[in-house]
Amino acid sequence: MSPDRAQIAAGGPAGGAVVVLPSPPCGPKPPAFAKPARAGEGRSGDGPKRSRLGFAQAGEAARLLAKLVDAAGPAEAGMPALARLELPQAAAELVQRLAEVVALVRAAAPGLSLTVDAVESRGFEYHTGVSFTLFALGVRGELGSGGRYRTASGEPATGFTLFTDTLLRAAPAPEPRRRLLLPHGAPAEVARRLRADGWVVVQGLVATGDDAAEARRLGCGHLWRAGDIAAVARG
Repeated sequence: MSPDRAQIAAGGPAGGAVVVLPSPPCGPKPPAFAKPARAGEGRSGDGPKRSRLGFAQAGEAARLLAKLVDAAGPAEAGMPALARLELPQAAAELVQRLAEVVALVRAAAPGLSLTVDAVESRGFEYHTGVSFTLFALGVRGELGSGGRYRTASGEPATGFTLFTDTLLRAAPAPEPRRRLLLPHGAPAEVARRLRADGWVVVQGLVATGDDAAEARRLGCGHLWRAGDIAAVARG
């Protein structure tokens, strides 16, 4: 995992959460740590020396990775920890960009809870800036995700996807609506008034002789009868 990635998560008073990752910028990639050299490579006699150098650089990368992992957590502690690391220039610029995003989010929504994770990677190499994933406390799965990228013409853009199944789990269940049978022959104005009052009005199309039985058959808990609304007893 390259050291030039970072993640930010935000959650609101209702338990919402957002995960944001700055991705590597377009253009040359930051310098990578050297691959450990094998003994015998290069000029005669240089193998052991180059091997020790390669392993030393690999050890440096491992130590840096461990520090990046340790910085994961609430942004209040994670951002200062990231700022203290000696990172390649491109990665340091991404950390600065992330700090600016955190500050803007804080200013816009002070109640959000933000976390950072510098080793998070989703593999979307087309991302060129901050990307994010949305979560809600107590809800399984991601609410959505997206990020910053450049279009084919080079124009900066941001897009996201919302996952309907998770959103439905997160949303409160709708209040059941009252269902009423309006018998055949009732004035049309009555139907309009009842619907305006929030009733689900089922209009009777034919006279049945037993409006209460017809209301039960159609799943209506109430019945309009001569200007009054009456509850329908279950049969």
